[in-house]
Amino acid sequence: MYSLLDGYEGQLEAEVHVSKGYQGACKVILEGSWGKVYFAVLPCFYEAKRVMGLALNPHVGGFYGVTIVETNNDITHERAEDWLLEH
Repeated sequence: MYSLLDGYEGQLEAEVHVSKGYQGACKVILEGSWGKVYFAVLPCFYEAKRVMGLALNPHVGGFYGVTIVETNNDITHERAEDWLLEH
């Protein structure tokens, strides 16, 4: 069986701090192995989860840690694909 994680198993971290039923914008905090932290704000939890999945895939995003939190910040990306096109 081929693993998409390719040796990264156990090294990836995902956290979600969003209340059940929350309908607002979500901030995605992305941590790279090179020590940089990036942020993206999506209009809903669904799109934030999609960014999380893309970011943690070592063949797509290459991030090792992602946290999703509720936010009132301005939206930076309408869809996960918008975020992906920038990275």
